[in-house]
Amino acid sequence: MNKTKVTIWIYYLIYLVVYIGWLFHASETPWILGYSRQHFGFLLIMLIPFVLPVIFVRAISASIIRVFKQGLLLISLLYLFSSAYYYYTRTYKFDPFLQMPPPEISSEYGSGTNYRILILGGSTSTDYHTFLEDSLLEAYPNSEIEIINGARMWWTSRHSLIAYSTMYYLYDPDLVIIMHGINDLIRSCVGSDYSLGEYKEDYSHYYGAAINGAQPPSFAEYLFGRYYSVVRDNWYSSLRFKVTDYTVEEFRSIKSFQINIERLVLKIKSDGADVVLITQPSLYKRDLSSQENALLKFPRAFCMDRTNFFHISYPSSESMRIAMQSFNNSIRYIIEQTDVYLVDADSIFEKTASNFMDDVHYTQLGNKELSSMIYQVIERTNLISENSE
Repeated sequence: MNKTKVTIWIYYLIYLVVYIGWLFHASETPWILGYSRQHFGFLLIMLIPFVLPVIFVRAISASIIRVFKQGLLLISLLYLFSSAYYYYTRTYKFDPFLQMPPPEISSEYGSGTNYRILILGGSTSTDYHTFLEDSLLEAYPNSEIEIINGARMWWTSRHSLIAYSTMYYLYDPDLVIIMHGINDLIRSCVGSDYSLGEYKEDYSHYYGAAINGAQPPSFAEYLFGRYYSVVRDNWYSSLRFKVTDYTVEEFRSIKSFQINIERLVLKIKSDGADVVLITQPSLYKRDLSSQENALLKFPRAFCMDRTNFFHISYPSSESMRIAMQSFNNSIRYIIEQTDVYLVDADSIFEKTASNFMDDVHYTQLGNKELSSMIYQVIERTNLISENSE
C-alpha cells in the first residue's frame, strides 16, 4: 500500500469520527430522523468531503498542483491583509459604566408635567409603556401625564440603581415603576459566552452586551463565528450537553438583586416619589406544552456553562421556574417591608404562547395584559388623582 492510499485512509478515518459527531445531535425542532431542516441540510453538505480524495487523486497533475499552490498563496495574502485591516479599524463601543448605554430621553430635567412616570427595567419593560400611556390618558384627560421609559435591554437591578442615582432622579418623577428579575438571575451563570471568571456579587464578571469589548473576537471568529458556533455546538451534542436541575442556592445573584432593589426603592422614596414594584412574569411552569417548551431560549443562550468542553451543562426549565419564583418572592418581601405598591403580575399572568415570545419577552397581547395590570393598581390606589388633579 503506497503513501497516498495510507494518507487517504487516515483522512477518511479522522473525518468519519468528525462526521459521526454531527449525527449525535437532537434538534429542538425535529423534521426528519430527529434533525431540523437546517441540520439535515448541513449533514448532506458535509458529505462532500468524503468524495474529495477521489476527485483529487484522479484529477491530480503538476499543473493542478501549481494552480492550487498559487490559489492558496493568494488566499493567504488576502486573509493576512484583511485581518490586519480588521484589527486596525475594529472597535466595540460600550458604556464604561452601564455596558449598554441608557436610552435617549427627550424630556427636560425637573418636573415639566403634572404627573411624570419613570419606567425602570430590562428589555421586558421597553414595550408595555405605550399601552399604559394610552390607558392613563383616556382615564385622566384633564391631567398632563408623561411616561419616561428608562428601561434598557440587558439591564439588571444594579444598572437601574446606577442610572437612577446618577441621571434619572434629575427628571423628578412622581412615580417609578420597576420590573427586574431574569437579567439578575442570569448573572448567576458563570462559564457562559457572556461572562469571564468566577461569580462576583457586583456582577462585574458578567459583561453581557459588552463581552466583545472585554474579549474581542479574532478575525476568524468575525468571519466564521456564527457558523463555527453551530458546528461546535451540534458536534456530539447528545453526549456533551446536559440539562441539569440547579438548586436555588446556585442562583447566587438573588442576594445582590434584593439589596439593589431595596437601595433603589430607598433612594426613590427619599426623593419623594411613589414606587410600584412588579413581579416579573415568565413562561416557566410545571406543565409546558411542546410549543411553549420550544419558545424557551434563556437557559441555553445565557446560562450554558462551557467551562468543560466535553461536559456542558445548563439549568432545566424547572430550575428556572423555581429560581424566578425566588426572585419574585424577594419583590414580595420588599413590599412587606416598605411603603410601596405591588403589581403581582407573575401570579396572575397567563403563561401561554399567546402572551410570550420566549422565556420572558411578551407579545403585543402580553404587553397589553401587563400594562392593564399596572393601570389597575394605579387607578385603585388613586396615585394620579391624589397628585395631579
